[in-house]
Amino acid sequence: HYDAGWRLLGTIPSPFFESTPLTGIACDGERGTLFLVNPLTAEVVELDRLGTPTGLWFRLDLDPVVNVRGSPIPRALACVRATPSLDPLLLVFESVGAKIYGYALNGVRVFSFVHIDDPDGYPGRGAGVGGGGLAPVYDERGELAGVEFTGSQDGTYVIRQVVLTPAMEARYDGRYIPLEGLSGQAAGFVRGRDRDPATGAEIDVFFSVVDTQHSVYVFRTDPLPLYAPFDLACANDAGGGVRLAWRNAEPYDEVIISRNGAQHAALPGDAAEFLDERLAPGEYAYTVRGIRGALATGAPGCKAVAGPGRVLARVELAASSPGDFTLGLDGLVWLTDPALSLVRCLDPESWFEIRAVALAIESPDDKAVWPLRIACDREGGLTYVIDVRHLTLHAFDAGFAPVADAAPLALRDDPDDPRYPGQLVFNPAGNGGEGSLLFVEEYQALIHEIARTGEILRTFRHPDWFREVPPEGSRFAPWACGMALAPVAGQLDLAGGSAWDGWTRRILRVSLADGAPTGWEVPLAGVALSTTPGEFSLLRLGTRLVGLEAYEYEGVVYEIEAAPESPLPPTDLAWTVAEAADDVAIAFRNNGPYDRLEVARNAAVIATLPGDAASFTDRGVPAGMQAYTITAHAQSAPLWPLACRVRAGPGAAVRHRVLFPPRGLDCAARDPTDGSFFVTSNAYEERRTIFRLDGEGAFLAEFPAPYDGAWQVGAVAVSPHPSGRRVTTIGWRTPADIGEQPPLLLTHQDAAGAIIAGPLTFALPILPREPFVLFPASMHWDRAGGFWFLERNAEILWHIDAEGGIIGHFPHPAPPREQFVYGLATAFCPERGTFLLSTSRPGAARLTHMVEATLDGDLTGYEIPLDGLELSSIKAVLAEGRTLHAFGFHAGMPSLITGKAF
Repeated sequence: HYDAGWRLLGTIPSPFFESTPLTGIACDGERGTLFLVNPLTAEVVELDRLGTPTGLWFRLDLDPVVNVRGSPIPRALACVRATPSLDPLLLVFESVGAKIYGYALNGVRVFSFVHIDDPDGYPGRGAGVGGGGLAPVYDERGELAGVEFTGSQDGTYVIRQVVLTPAMEARYDGRYIPLEGLSGQAAGFVRGRDRDPATGAEIDVFFSVVDTQHSVYVFRTDPLPLYAPFDLACANDAGGGVRLAWRNAEPYDEVIISRNGAQHAALPGDAAEFLDERLAPGEYAYTVRGIRGALATGAPGCKAVAGPGRVLARVELAASSPGDFTLGLDGLVWLTDPALSLVRCLDPESWFEIRAVALAIESPDDKAVWPLRIACDREGGLTYVIDVRHLTLHAFDAGFAPVADAAPLALRDDPDDPRYPGQLVFNPAGNGGEGSLLFVEEYQALIHEIARTGEILRTFRHPDWFREVPPEGSRFAPWACGMALAPVAGQLDLAGGSAWDGWTRRILRVSLADGAPTGWEVPLAGVALSTTPGEFSLLRLGTRLVGLEAYEYEGVVYEIEAAPESPLPPTDLAWTVAEAADDVAIAFRNNGPYDRLEVARNAAVIATLPGDAASFTDRGVPAGMQAYTITAHAQSAPLWPLACRVRAGPGAAVRHRVLFPPRGLDCAARDPTDGSFFVTSNAYEERRTIFRLDGEGAFLAEFPAPYDGAWQVGAVAVSPHPSGRRVTTIGWRTPADIGEQPPLLLTHQDAAGAIIAGPLTFALPILPREPFVLFPASMHWDRAGGFWFLERNAEILWHIDAEGGIIGHFPHPAPPREQFVYGLATAFCPERGTFLLSTSRPGAARLTHMVEATLDGDLTGYEIPLDGLELSSIKAVLAEGRTLHAFGFHAGMPSLITGKAF
């Protein structure tokens, strides 16, 4: 309990069991009581202000949720006072089902509606809404007129305002109050009064609490001067165009449609739909903006795909574990459900289940079978199934009776180096006309042709293996599960995506003889609008191209527009940024020739190439993020364009390397004597190992870190030493009790791991505020015998000597303000006498740039953007002259990016 100045007045104990978490709380100002909810049992209890139960108790009647083993979780409460037509109510926000409820104080539900930001509706597929906080809105007559609750709009937390009709039905009209500058998740809020810091006048405000901070933010309640169109949706039109539909929040003078960053159409102010016709193949990003006088609204956006790769239909399939599919002997689509050892027979038009058949497969050990892959010999009346857990092939007749004993596949079965069969296809022309089976082994991207009895007849690589060859011994591999016989004899359609792509990006066609690509390709950009396809299977149903993707606990079938057999657009785009010059080199596979090729940068054509060209170099590229497209023209029409975004200048990525070992990454240091790297790992089995990599990231050696038990390496630096080099680490540990601050340990080792000195205990005079602990990160040799390192939680850079003595310090001058965004990466630039310090823009949930600061902590004004490094998580950044070495994760893989610092 706090006073108006946020000084603590006192506490009261929870009315629930000691281990029960507390979420929602509401104050009934008229009754002078509090309401609390038990999120585990949905029980509501009323207390007086001393914490004594009043005797009012009820259980919330919450709608069920679809999540497996899930239950509704009430997050926020608010009291509604008695109105001329309503008795007092209790408002409840439930986050899993994403619903808002109103209850009478006897527990009877009065109304409910779905949260505006629920991504999949109710009951949906289990996607909830974070945050919480809600409040009643009254009209001038004192009646309940609406509900306010927290939400998110264009990456900013907002308080949405929903109107309640007299029939207690919710209507959203696009109104919200942005909580600009809020760091972390808006967990709760109340309306109140506070003084305007500029004028001193008392104004209406929102007090908002953040669930990951000990902080309260105060916001004005002023509405926006003009609200944007909302509920924007893009849909493919039957004629090949894209139809946009939206709702207008208020009247406009005109509505502006932009396409791929450029204004495309100006419509009357009351327009609520637009049809973009006669589109060339490609991806399209649209925005809609309202204009009134000099005011312009925000611009909500949506995306669509035209041409090959466009999704013609999308159907969700109910199954316990959607597996793989094939065209069955009876003309139905057969879908495996491996968790239940079933084959579900589906109508290929409606995708309704007609029947389900059990598979008679017995396990040879205590591991349950997992009959995932399936293919049919329709002429021979046989069905083949692979149990991927035991790597066995099973054959069944038309009645699903086994016709032979299980045949082991000649694949390595090693838990430390596993093999995993992808989609299974029967080829009636294979094995000299006797029929054969094909599948891709996903970890090695090897396509195996096997006999009906399981023997491997021949093997060839998936082409996407060579686009990013994974490190030897790692489990990184191309995204290559699906395959289907092509409608062209002797060819095979494959799902594809390199290890660096991070997901299945395309369907490509190869020769069955040797796996060579033919140039035919279907991009999966349309599927990517709904999901990031991983295990993606293919099926040819006559002229129809169908894909299967696991989604939540169900499967989703996509009917995809296939590419024509000719002309074939260019494929296999690759690009590099020159290390010294500001040049971008682009290369691609020419599947023409064409009439011409056009290269555009940021939507402006910068070069026209001859029809047989396969490369282009853009010289003297301005610094910044550049969007390139390469469009081939054939038969007087544009084909599907290749596209990429490349940063030039500072922050540009010159090259990358996937690392293995290690399996993870934590901190890194560069050896000034030979340019090699010493890195630590956040993988559990590697947490006490220091790895040495060469200047390109290749593994050289490893040795044990000098800590054990609860201690672990927090930072590492390398400096010259009579033994050759000195590897210095700071050790830290999680405290045993809340409030404890363990000391830090400083240890020096040689390159083989032998202790030179330490562990030495040292302490810092400035500690993070409770309950945060000391967290060392990102250490650098200062070139004079000492070290700089970042203490993450207090956000201070400390300068220490080789024994841990404090030389100096300065606070991070521009730390990230968003919760759970940590500026762990710092780079010492001795040539400039500065640091590069990682940080983020307001509202960004990741590191966005590095700022330069002097050794006194003063900003120089120089910044390096990080969006060109292609790292989803950045762990360490090191500088060497004009070169930047960034360690982090790309597509879940530990990676080293070499780029430009200056």
